[in-house]
Formats: sequence, structure tokens, C-alpha cells
Amino acid sequence: MSLWMDRGGEQTEAERNLALRSVAPAALAALAESGVVYLPVALFAQQAALAHGGPLANYPLFALLYTAGVALATPFQRSPVMPVVISVGAIVVGLAQGSVWGHGGPAGALTMLLISLLVALRMVSLAVRDWRNPFHEAFLIGAVCLFIELAVAVNVKAGWEPILPVIVTVFFLGSLASRMASVRLTGEHEGRVEHSSEWLRLPLKLLGALAILLVIGWLLGGKGGGIQLAGRALFPLIDLVVTVVAFVMSQIFRVVASIVVALHVHVDPNALKKLMDRIFLTRNRASVSHKVGKVGWVQRVLGLLGLVGLIAGVFWAIRRRKAVADVSDPRAKRTDEIRFLPKARIRMSESMGRRLRREMPADTVRRWYAEALVLLEDRKLPKPASATPGEFLVDVSRHFPECRSGFAALTRAYEHVRYGSLVIDRAKLALLEVQRDDAMERIRQAPPLPEEDEQEAV
Repeated sequence: MSLWMDRGGEQTEAERNLALRSVAPAALAALAESGVVYLPVALFAQQAALAHGGPLANYPLFALLYTAGVALATPFQRSPVMPVVISVGAIVVGLAQGSVWGHGGPAGALTMLLISLLVALRMVSLAVRDWRNPFHEAFLIGAVCLFIELAVAVNVKAGWEPILPVIVTVFFLGSLASRMASVRLTGEHEGRVEHSSEWLRLPLKLLGALAILLVIGWLLGGKGGGIQLAGRALFPLIDLVVTVVAFVMSQIFRVVASIVVALHVHVDPNALKKLMDRIFLTRNRASVSHKVGKVGWVQRVLGLLGLVGLIAGVFWAIRRRKAVADVSDPRAKRTDEIRFLPKARIRMSESMGRRLRREMPADTVRRWYAEALVLLEDRKLPKPASATPGEFLVDVSRHFPECRSGFAALTRAYEHVRYGSLVIDRAKLALLEVQRDDAMERIRQAPPLPEEDEQEAV
């Protein structure tokens, strides 16, 4: 179980309880958007891997895996092991989808591996989110994506029609339920006790809005309705964009082809043509016979390197999404206290902007941590040479509990720039500065440790 603990020190009981209470809004949000994510994933599974079954081409199974994965990962949102476990699971599912249920060969299996890792990236972003302050635009973005998918499905006959009513209903109900759970989580954290009438008023409003949306969808979704008309207008626009992109790419390929000829590299044009046919002529896949041309070893190596690079990039993005969430974790600060910091403190923070612009963010974090160590040594709590930053955080939290939140945020940021070589942007640095200043001020106001506590700390 220790592997699942945060590197920055032990989690407090309040943090563990908050992570457990965040499971409900996270799982409901995952269930809501599972259909929106499933539709393009299933299309890739059918067209790239030639699969007609499996976890990525079956909506109930995909929704179950997607929701359960987010629900199981949320309690361990501060663990560095969590994104690795999700990534390994995504690799297994992607390879199984392309190899066991698919018939697209190695290329199809690797394509499904990449798609599965992209889904894992989204799952990690849901698991590490602070659900007391959810992303309010997520509902609007999801609704727009769902509307586009509906319009495409009506016109290209992608085979989604039987499950679209279920996906739409689950999206709206799950999104509203997740929002209600987030509101309740925020109220519990801030110690507000809501009256039952207030809790009833919100779901009634949400259900009323859902009923209106369903009626509008029913009126617009029929034959000749608004969705079909929008799809007819959208499809030529997409076709125009694809045509323009194809023209630009053809001009680029002309330059690349001249370079390839100059380097005396053999490229089989028939193989490239058949590859493009396989990508773009998917609507007639059942009647088209694809004969793989002879491909040179240069193309194979370049294609393999490119695909491996994409997979490695997605895997890196999954781990970085978790690391950035740790650095900017709002639970690392006393929200209510920092929210009402005096304006003089805020102006002082803004006045340091010029100096910060002359210093790299990683160097700033290292300097702040060194200044905190000097101040703690003045307060009779020196850092032992053999202690790690995480171990020293436990000592500081025990002897100066009032500064625990700010010093924990500074310690995590210091660990990331020292051990993880991660980049901290200036927006995160500005938030960290407020947390660090709050911790330093509380340490200055605290009395020095008594003699016996100093000896115990040493």
C-alpha cells in the first residue's frame, strides 16, 4: 500500500477522505462522457483494425472499463504509480483489441495501442482533478462534440444509430449528476449544511433543463430535422477542409519526393497509394481488396520510429498530466485563508514579477526551498543531511502544523524540479509563490522550538 502513497509525505486523514469522496463526481463524469469518447474510438477500431467486437468496439463494455478505471484511480490521485498502472492497462487493452478482435495486422494493433493510450490520458486527467472546483466548460464542450458526432452519424451511416439515444441520455444525466455531486462535495468541505429544500431545488432545475433538451432533440432529430440539416451543411465543409489539406500535403510531398530522389532512397509509389486508399476509402472497405505492396526497409524503420514516438509522447503526457496536477493541487493550500489574503500581500507578489522574469522557474523553486530551510533552521528545526524532502516535510508538519499546506506545496514542487526535471510554468509559479509566502509568514510568527523538541528533531 505504501507504493500508492504520495512522494511528498503521508496523506492526512482529511486528504484521504476527500479523495474517496471525489470518486462519485469523477465516476459520474466518466460515465457521462464515455459515449462521447466511445464513438470515435469505435470508428478507429472498425476502420483501422477491422474489428467488430472487443472492449473498444462495444459500448457497454467500454463504458464499464472507462468508468471503473476512473473510479479506481481517483482514490490514488496523488500516487506516482497510478498513471503507470492505467497506462499499462491501456497498452494491454489496445494490443488485445488490435490483435485478438482485429484483423488489421501489426499496423492496426499499433494504431489501437495509440488510441487506447489517448483514452488513458483522459482517464488520468479525470482522476487527478479537484472535484470541488470542476471544469465548468466541460459540459458545453462535451455537448458540442456529441452534436457533431450526431450530425456525422446521420449522414455517413456509421452504424451508431441504435446506441445514440442511450449515449445522449447517459451524457446529460451523468453530467448533471456529477455536477450535483461536486456541489455537495464543496459544501461538505466548507462545512456548510444545506437544507433539504435547497438540495431538492437544484436537481429539479436540472431535470427540467434535461426534459427541455430531450424535447428539442426529439423535434430536431427526425427526418428532415435540424440535426440532419446541420449534418448536410457540416459534411460539405468537412469535405472542403479535407480537400484543402490533401492539396497542401500533395505540395509538401512533391518537395519530399524530390529530396528522396536526390538521396537515392527507393520508395514504392504503389504501396503509398494503397496506404492512402486504405485510410480514406473506408466506406467501400468491404468491396475493396487491399493488396500490400512491397515496402522498403527505410519506410518500415521510419514508420516504426514515428509510431513509437507517438506512443512515447502520449505516455509522457499521461505522467506529466499527473505531475502538473500535483504541483497545482488546490488541496496543498488552505483555500479559505489564501482566498482572503490581504491586498498588500497580493501587490507584493505582483511586484516580484520583474525579478521572476529574470530567473528560470526551476531556479526560483530551488531558491525558495533553500530560503525555507534557512528560516526553519533559525526556528531551531534544521534539516538532517540524511533526510529526504518528503521525510523532512513530516517533521515540519509535526512541529509547525499551521504551515503544513504551504510547505507541502513547496516541497512537491522542489521534488518535481530536482528529481523529475519537470517544467513549471509561470502561472503555477505565481500560485506557488502565494502558498510559499503564507508558509514562511506562519513559520516566522511561530515561536522557536523548545530545547527538548530541538534535540528530538536533530
